[in-house]
Amino acid sequence: MTPALDLPTEIILEVVHFLELADTISLIQTCSYLYALSGQRSFWISVLETTRMKSPIACPPHADLSRFPLETLKSLVFSWKKLQYNWNQDFPQIVGPVTSTCFGTPLEILGSVQGTGILVLAMEDSVLCWDYKLAAPLPFPAIETGSVGSISFIERPGIYCIALKANMGTLLRTQIRSDDRT
Repeated sequence: MTPALDLPTEIILEVVHFLELADTISLIQTCSYLYALSGQRSFWISVLETTRMKSPIACPPHADLSRFPLETLKSLVFSWKKLQYNWNQDFPQIVGPVTSTCFGTPLEILGSVQGTGILVLAMEDSVLCWDYKLAAPLPFPAIETGSVGSISFIERPGIYCIALKANMGTLLRTQIRSDDRT
């Protein structure tokens, strides 16, 4: 039988692809050969792609991880470890600032653009985009809709698309690009 360390790197990387991130971190601590693999971008890209299918990582869901430098990939791993540690506590701690806003009218959260501070809100007869980190609306006007009947979302890299069926019988569609926020 061949020892695992004698296997080609591609096979080891394929096996690592199926491991939970915590197991991968434990694995690379077992020997210098496996630890050396953690210096390869492809190693962390594979692991993070698998991880974000099951739990959030600190980047938008469709971000192309192959464009990230090694240090950014490792920082995503570190952020994930901190998040998991916090969530596994009996009393998880709030680690970011808490913002609160009084809208003065009932509203419904229709969606959240992952990896950003943007919420899509329905209030009164309109839909608007709200940046909860800034506690302010995005710098474009709300879309008049009447009441919203059904909603459909599509996310692509850098684009969050929402389609709304409003009571006025029209179908509204708009796209928000990440760079539209400024």
